[in-house]
Amino acid sequence: MDVNPDLFPGARTDLSLSGSGPTVTADDVRASHAEWAKASGALDEYELRVALLRSSEEEGSTSEAARDLLVMGRAAEAAEVLAASGTSLAPSGRDGLTWPLLVRTATDAACGDDDAFGRLLSQTSRLTTPQERALVLPLLGAAADAQGEVRIADDAWTGYVGVVGATERRATRRACVAALTPRPGTGALPSTDDIATCAGLLSSLTPSPAQDPSTVLETVDGLVRRGAFPAARLLLVAVDRLNPDVPEIQQAMRRLTGGLPAPRMVAVIGAVASALVLPASVQVAVALAVVLPLVLSVIALGFWLSRGVWWFAPGEEGPHNALAKLAVNPVDGTARPLARVTPGPGTAAILGFTASALVALPVVRIIDGTPGRGPAEPISTYLQPMVLLLAIAGVGTLVALAIQRRRASQRTRAIAARDAVEEVSLRDLAGHCRCWKEMALSGRRAELYVDLHLVPVPEPIAVGVRGVVGADAVVALCPLTRRLWLAGPLGAHGRVVALRGAEAETASDGPANRGFYL
Repeated sequence: MDVNPDLFPGARTDLSLSGSGPTVTADDVRASHAEWAKASGALDEYELRVALLRSSEEEGSTSEAARDLLVMGRAAEAAEVLAASGTSLAPSGRDGLTWPLLVRTATDAACGDDDAFGRLLSQTSRLTTPQERALVLPLLGAAADAQGEVRIADDAWTGYVGVVGATERRATRRACVAALTPRPGTGALPSTDDIATCAGLLSSLTPSPAQDPSTVLETVDGLVRRGAFPAARLLLVAVDRLNPDVPEIQQAMRRLTGGLPAPRMVAVIGAVASALVLPASVQVAVALAVVLPLVLSVIALGFWLSRGVWWFAPGEEGPHNALAKLAVNPVDGTARPLARVTPGPGTAAILGFTASALVALPVVRIIDGTPGRGPAEPISTYLQPMVLLLAIAGVGTLVALAIQRRRASQRTRAIAARDAVEEVSLRDLAGHCRCWKEMALSGRRAELYVDLHLVPVPEPIAVGVRGVVGADAVVALCPLTRRLWLAGPLGAHGRVVALRGAEAETASDGPANRGFYL
C-alpha cells in the first residue's frame, strides 16, 4: 500500500487489507463521508466539513453545508447550494419552520431580504430550550452580520457561546469581539473581568494559541477594525501571559504599541543629550542631564515590563487586579499559571545601564570630590567623572546581559524538557485505539495516531475522497474496530487532522457474529 512517507513516516504497513480476509471497498469510503463531516465539525473545520457534506449522500447534508457556508460569511454560495438541491423558498408566514426552511430563511436574510430577516427574528423569539438556541443563534448572527445589524449580531454570537461554550473558533472569536467592543456611553476600556474571560476562552480552544494563534490574531483584527485599540492591546497582553513565547502574538503586541523601540529610543536620546550637555554645564545642569534621561529610561522600561496592563486597564483596577483575575479559570474557579515576563537582550541592557548608572552617580560624586565647577572649567575636568560613570554603567550592562542570557537558556531547556515529556505521553496514547472515545484528533496527536495505530487502505480506494478534500488525504483503518479514518493536512492553515468514519463492512468466509451469544 502507498502512503506519503514524508507526512506519516512511521505508518504501519504490517497488516494486509487485501487478499483473503477482511477488505475495504470504495463503498465503505463513500459511506464514511457523513461521519467524517460530523467529525470535522467537532474540530471547527468548516471548509473541510462543507466539502465532505457536499459529497455526502446522507439526507440533510445540503442544509448543513449551506448552514456552514452562511456562518463563514458566504451567503451567496449557500443560496446556490440550496437552489441546486431544490430547497423551496421559505414561506412568507411567521409560523414555525423546519430546519431546511430555517436555513433557507437565514440565507435569504443574509442576501438582503428584509422580510426573511424579520421571519428569522420572529422564529428566534420563540426559542425556549438551549438546544434550539444552539441551532438558530448562529444563523441569526450570520444573517445580522450580513445585514449590518451589528448589535443584533453581537448579542446572537455572545448568546451562542454562552450556550455551547468555547467549542468553535469562529464563534468564540466573534463573541470576544462583541464582548470587548465598547458600547456607546460606556467608555473605551473593557473591564478586566471581560478581558480575563475572553483570554481564557481563546486559550481553551483546540488547537491552543501556542499551536495555532490565528484565532487570537483574527479576534485582535476584529477589535482593531472597530477602533477598539485598547481592548485589542490588553487582550494580547492577557493571552501572552497564558500562552508565553508565541512569536506571532508578541509580534502583534509590538505592532500595536511599538514594543521595545520605545524604551530604547528614550535611552539613546537621553545618552546623546547627556553627552552634549555634560562638558559645558554647571553642576546642576550636569546632574539633570544625567539623571533625567535615566529616569525616563526607567519609566519607559517599566511600561514595557508591565506590557501596558496599567495603561489600558480601568482606573479603579490596576495591573495587579487584572493579573489576579486572569490567574483564575472563570469556568471552574481553579488557578492557572501565568507566564513571567522575561526581558529580551535590549531591555536587559537598558535595565542594567539604568540601575548601575543610578548607583554610580553618588559614588562618582564622592570619588571626584570637586565642590563645584563653573562654565569656565576646561572640558578635561569633566572627563574623569564621565569615564568613571560610563565604566560602572557598562559593567552593569554586561552583568545584566549575562543574567538575561542565563535565564533565556534555562527557559529554553525547560520548554524542551516539557515538550519531550509531552511527546512521550502522546506516543503512548497514540498506540492504542481511540475509536471508542474520540471522533476527531488534530496536530501531533493525529500524526502519531496514523503512524502508530492505523493501517492505510490500498491506494485505489482513497482516490475518490482525495478528489473531494485534497491529494494529501490518507484513508486508514483501525485494526480493532474496523472504523475508517480520514487523515492528512486537511484543516485550516494546513493543520493535520484525523477524522473517525463509519465501520467498514466485513467481508469474510463466514457470517459475522456481532451478538453476545456463544
